[in-house]
This record gives sequence, C-alpha cells and structure tokens, in this order.
Amino acid sequence: MPARPSSARPHPRLGRRVTAYALSFTGLTDNARRLLVGATSLWVGIGVFGVLFNLYLIALGYSVAFVGLLAALSTVGQAAVSLVLAPLLRSWPTRTVMASATALVTVTMAASALFTAAPALIVLTFLQGAAIAAASIPSSPFIMEQAPVDRRAHLFSAYMASTNFGSMAGSLISGVIPTIGAILPVLRGHVVVQDRFGLLLGAAITIVGIVSLWRITGERAPEDSDSAGTRAAFGVPVDEEARQGDVRAMMAATACIALALGAVYPLFNVYFSTVHHASTATIGLLYAVSGVLCTAGSFLGPVVARSGALPGLVATRALTAPILLLFWLHPSLALVFAAYIGRNILGQITGTLENAFTMERVSADMRAGVANWRTFAFNAGWTVASLAAGAIVSRYGFDPVFVASAALTAAGVLIWYRRFG
Repeated sequence: MPARPSSARPHPRLGRRVTAYALSFTGLTDNARRLLVGATSLWVGIGVFGVLFNLYLIALGYSVAFVGLLAALSTVGQAAVSLVLAPLLRSWPTRTVMASATALVTVTMAASALFTAAPALIVLTFLQGAAIAAASIPSSPFIMEQAPVDRRAHLFSAYMASTNFGSMAGSLISGVIPTIGAILPVLRGHVVVQDRFGLLLGAAITIVGIVSLWRITGERAPEDSDSAGTRAAFGVPVDEEARQGDVRAMMAATACIALALGAVYPLFNVYFSTVHHASTATIGLLYAVSGVLCTAGSFLGPVVARSGALPGLVATRALTAPILLLFWLHPSLALVFAAYIGRNILGQITGTLENAFTMERVSADMRAGVANWRTFAFNAGWTVASLAAGAIVSRYGFDPVFVASAALTAAGVLIWYRRFG
C-alpha cells in the first residue's frame, strides 16, 4: 500500500531563508538610511583616529602617561555631555544635534592633527569625546521614530553593523597610510607627517556624515510608536514611581555590564601576549577576524529577538558569563581565541537588544533622557573598572578580573530579569 502523501509543506531551503532574511533589512526609510551613512562615516573617522592618534603622540615625543590621560579625558567628555544632552534634544531637532556634533568631531580631529601643544590637545580631546557622545546618543530614540515595531530590531542591528563596519574600515585605512607614505615623496620617511596626513584624511571622511545627517527630514514611521496600545503591549508603566524605578534598574544593569567589560577589555591584548605568548601579528589577526564576524553577527539581532527583546537579551547575555570564566581557566590559545570571538559576537547582539528594549520600555518623552543616563552609567562604570583592573592585574594577575567580570555580567542579567522579566 503506497504511503499517503504528507500534507505538511516542505521547509524552504536554507538559501531562500537567508535571502528572505537579508531582504527584510531593505525596507528602511530614507531617514534611516541617512542615519546609517552618517554613522558609518563618523566611525570611519573614529577608526582612523583610534589607530593613529596615539602613535602620532608618541612620534611627537609625548609620554605614555600623557596618552593615557587623553584617553581618560575622552571618556570624561562622553560622560559629561550625557548629563546635559536630554534638555538639548528637547530644544533642538535630533538632526541638528547629530549633524552639529559630527561637525564638531570633524573640527576637533583636524585641529588635533594641526595643533600639537599639550593644553590644546587636552581641550580638543575632551571636546571630541563629548561630540562623539552627542552624535551617537540620539540614535536610539531616533531609531524608534523611524521604524515600526516589527522593524526596530532590524534598524538597531543595522546601526550596530554600520558602526562596526566604519570602525573596521577606518582601521584598514590607517594600515594603508605607511604604504602611501612610501609612495609619495613628500611623506616618505616622515612618520609625524604621515600620521598627520592620516588623521586629516579621517577627519575629511566624517564630512560625509555631516551632509547625510543634515539631509534627515521630519518624517517618521507611519505607525504611531507611542500610542496607548503600543505602550501597553510593551509594559510601559504609567505610574511615575514605577517609571523612575525602571530607569534606575536600567542604569544599574548598564553599570554592571560596563564594569564587567571595563575590567577586562582594555587589557585583553596584554593577556594574550603575556599569558599565552601570542605575537603582535597573531593578536592583530584575531582582532581583525573578530571585527568581521562581529559586523556580520550584528545582523542576527532580529533572529534572537523573535520571542521578544528582553528574553533574547537575558538568554544571550547569560551565555557570556561562563565564557568569561573560560579565560580564568587558561585553556589553549585556540580555545581562548574562539571564546573571545564568541563573546564579542554575543556582545554585539545583546547590545542591540538592550538598546531596543530600553527604548520600547519607556515613553517617547523619556527616551532621550534614558539614553543619556545609560550612556553616563556605562562610561562611568567602564572608567572605574579599567582603572581598578590595571592595579589589580599588576598585583594579583588576570584571574581576579575575569572572575569579577563574569560575576558582574551575571548580576546585570539578574537585574534585567528580576525587574522586567
């Protein structure tokens, strides 16, 4: 007797699924595309600056201590502007704030390449940190205005991928500068001049971002993202005390992950070099591969968020705590590299979901303020942890910071789950 034909429809092939998923990112508004172009060009400039500026300072004769001071000042600038940006966004259009801040980034980058006296560099670095924060923080509330509910995770993921791609492209451009210097007679053999040329090139690329952000219009997504029905669907509280409690919990969870990451990420290259004896070339290759995979991984946010941004955030970030404990066990170099890349990919996904959930959870009038306060909590936590980690590692080694990082990650996950789950 022949088998009865199954009534179940065959599953589409993997290639068709991937194609359909990729096409789901194409329905972005014109304003969303302008935001992504602006973010990409801004982060190309940041990527160039991140590689060349410290080398430029050393070539000018500044000490490593002064380089560290400028790095701290940049973080202080980012934290400081997050305290005053919310009132500014209530007075100025988001487009004006982001475009003006990007223009200030351009000016401070170019000026830092041309004016090399220590007092000037201190002021310019502080202003540049503040400008980068002012150009980036408004993106989360802006995304909420530019995407309907079913496309928010897509736009948050695309924005994260744009910043990753821009930073990676900037790093690659920086690597080409010595080759260009060897070709052009005016640059050949002049390290300071080569670095200055690279910094000015990075600043020039950010001009594209100014133009793109300035072209953003006042149009929003057709769906009313702050309607009563939408607020109820995402559990947005109407009681003022509950709203403030949500914000405090968000800041605490953000501070936990900032402390966790700040304790280990600034020193990962030292860990690879001193504990596992990896060469500089090997570490550079690892960072490059991680950057490529993280950029691709940024697009997986909507997949993880299918059951909701919060469940995806809690489940995915919970996986990163045991990964951090792997470094405490000091396994083989191959396993360490795999764990590092895996943690970075999961970090990209959880960062996307974290931004999406916090913006969905609060009302429209609070989004800019919440984005500001979370940025402040992250920068403050990162700064404290990185300073403490240096002292701890120099005295006790890397084991305590990896254990602490895993514990702080778990604490942050618990806050998200207990308050909002």
